[in-house]
Amino acid sequence: MFKINKKIIITGSILFLVALFMGSYYLFRNRVGVNFATNILSDNLPNNNISYINQDNDFTANTYYQQLDEIFSLGRGYLLHNVQDDGSFVYLYTIDGNPKEDVKKGIIRQLLTFRVVAKLCQQGDQEFCQIHKKNLDYIFKGGIYQVSNNEQVGYLLYNNVAALGSNALTLRLLIVSPYFDQYQLQAEALLNGIKKAQQADGSFQLYLVKPQGEFDYARKERFYSGEAVLALMEYYRKTNNQQILDMAKKSEDYYLVKYVDNMQKNYYPAYVPWHTMALSKLWHATNDLKYTEAIFKLNDELLKMQDNWDYIGRFYSPEHPEYGKPHSASDAIYSESLVTAYRIALELDDKTRQRNYMFAIKQSLGNIASLQLCNKSNPFSDIPRKLCGSLQVRKNSQFIRVDSLAHTMDFVMALRQLLDIK
Repeated sequence: MFKINKKIIITGSILFLVALFMGSYYLFRNRVGVNFATNILSDNLPNNNISYINQDNDFTANTYYQQLDEIFSLGRGYLLHNVQDDGSFVYLYTIDGNPKEDVKKGIIRQLLTFRVVAKLCQQGDQEFCQIHKKNLDYIFKGGIYQVSNNEQVGYLLYNNVAALGSNALTLRLLIVSPYFDQYQLQAEALLNGIKKAQQADGSFQLYLVKPQGEFDYARKERFYSGEAVLALMEYYRKTNNQQILDMAKKSEDYYLVKYVDNMQKNYYPAYVPWHTMALSKLWHATNDLKYTEAIFKLNDELLKMQDNWDYIGRFYSPEHPEYGKPHSASDAIYSESLVTAYRIALELDDKTRQRNYMFAIKQSLGNIASLQLCNKSNPFSDIPRKLCGSLQVRKNSQFIRVDSLAHTMDFVMALRQLLDIK
């Protein structure tokens, strides 16, 4: 007669329970768990066919609205009181208020912040118009902006390097500036720099003046390519110049193959937001559904990175350390990408993506609030007053970076616009 070994049964049962627990943990760490939470656990999300944004009692009447308002108000205060005499911002502070001036602040992160200031000025916040003028002087009167006399190609030379991303972000800054007409020649010269960088196949050269030595070409391309196409699309919308639209389509079509069709080989989350925003503008200019399909593919993949277990709302993949450490700047711009994707889901009446994207946005908003100094969601006390409104790089970090706030303000303003909050 067959004899049952109790030890084997007990060991097998334990292994089964461990496997069941690990499987459940994996599901919740990934989007399957989020979908379950979205559709079953969260009573704040819609479960009918009415567009989320029209649910008056869902967002604006609960703590999410207060978080949104508090983040914006604190961030505005930081920018208002921390511009330096030369028009720039301190790039890196320790949490006790000491600037780390030995760290190169980089022009890219300044430009991100300058554009937020320009948007606030454009929206009628007059206190920021004077700061915006100082920012423009920093760029155009401080020796950074250069023009080649023979080609009328403009670029920003910083630490002996002129990057495509600097051209793109400076052009975007000028496009939203109330003083665009005064800087139209500079805008055209910066545009010429992007034109010069565009290759026959639609790809971009990444530098107008290359850095010395080796650099990570693939990493820089993930940022600069989307920034450049986005700048082209915003310039097209400003000028209605068909040639610029054709340039943008040519480049984005190249990167659709590289970053969407070949996503399994080339995926990196940092390119998702910039290309999402560019694709959204291309969709509105062309009504070509291939652009919306790409937006959904990119942002569905981004959702898989959101932490719904350990540090709820942040974007970090321990399975992919090559994507980088958790960072509040990344959290914010990924969230802005999801706001853009949510708009497209509204336009195309995609209810499932509306729920998934808004769930992720709300989770992210809570995470960002918890990283903002002087926010009631942040446990740090005895913060120097001048740092109120800035964001820690990550939980328990002793550092704050100005681009974290810049991306956060972009995200919050995009979300406020989505909700039509005045």
